[in-house]
Amino acid sequence: MTLRDANRGGCAQSCRWQYHIYNDGQEIDEQLFTMGSKDLMAGAYMYDLMKAGVTSLKIEGRMKTEYYVASVVSAYRRLIDEIYENQDKLSDERLAYHLKEILRGENRQTWAGFYTGKEDLSTLIYHATSNQDVNHDFLGVVKEYNVDKNTMIIETRNKFELNERLEIMEPGLDNREFVVEKIIDTLNGESLDCANRPMYLVEINVPFVVKNGDLMRRKR
Repeated sequence: MTLRDANRGGCAQSCRWQYHIYNDGQEIDEQLFTMGSKDLMAGAYMYDLMKAGVTSLKIEGRMKTEYYVASVVSAYRRLIDEIYENQDKLSDERLAYHLKEILRGENRQTWAGFYTGKEDLSTLIYHATSNQDVNHDFLGVVKEYNVDKNTMIIETRNKFELNERLEIMEPGLDNREFVVEKIIDTLNGESLDCANRPMYLVEINVPFVVKNGDLMRRKR
């Protein structure tokens, strides 16, 4: 319909468009219809997949943000490692923790695909637009760290405010959390109550060493 090849990175997201429904030329429903399925999330079945001998997973990343890729890949890595270490299914509490971490990167509703052995209306997204659940947890990227001042320069993505509890994501380390005690506009040195301009540089406190390229997100 768009002369764009989704398999080559040119998806026009036609599954998220709104369609009129007709039967024999007669519109049968006044409500516009979206036919997008929920995104696949197989975390709850990871033990079964590993026990079945699966040794490789494909996690979508094309046309996704660096935050999505970092959070989802890291969450699956930690889930797999804990299952492997235990050599058994995880407790409900531990599994719920890992599933929550996987879902931190989502923008759309998810389901377990055909692993459940069923397909019904709960697998589809039914609301005015399937892009309504926008994720605002990704707050910025570390551009510079000042060891003398214990501060970092952040290139912002979404709004955050003073006294919020945030966390830093760094490859190979557990996420580290802190509370924002000051936000400084790097252009004029003014103190801010919040950072609400995307792709803007602000200086904030951080009580530990960070590296350029580390990601900052909301603590939940």
